[in-house]
Amino acid sequence: MTETPDTTPEPTTNTPGGENTVAEAKKYRQRAQAAEAERDELRARLDTLQRAEVERIAADTLADPADLWTTGTTITDYLTEEGNIDNDKITTTITELVRAKPHWQKPQPTVPNASEVRGDDEIKGGDPTPTFTDAFKPKNQR
Repeated sequence: MTETPDTTPEPTTNTPGGENTVAEAKKYRQRAQAAEAERDELRARLDTLQRAEVERIAADTLADPADLWTTGTTITDYLTEEGNIDNDKITTTITELVRAKPHWQKPQPTVPNASEVRGDDEIKGGDPTPTFTDAFKPKNQR
């Protein structure tokens, strides 16, 4: 059964101050509907941000952080009572997941990260570093 829109005109009741109470009620309904729509939009944004943060934390351990959601957990499983993200809950779930499915773990790098290589390390082999005076020596005396 489909509903037909209500086309009956709303009665106009004027208050002693000259205001139309029906129009005022309509204005408040519209404000409430707009506030509810904004609330729903903000809730969706917050869920997206929290989900991204949980996946960012999971990316340190899991090759594909989205695998975390295949366990049947939801974002509310990783929140504190205040609604903040609980790192301990995430870490616990990831530890259990990696224990059950070790192939989901991110592979460990076999070479050091670029941040671990320093420029002040001694260079092994090759010619010693030339000096200023070496520039003026004949080529066969170096």
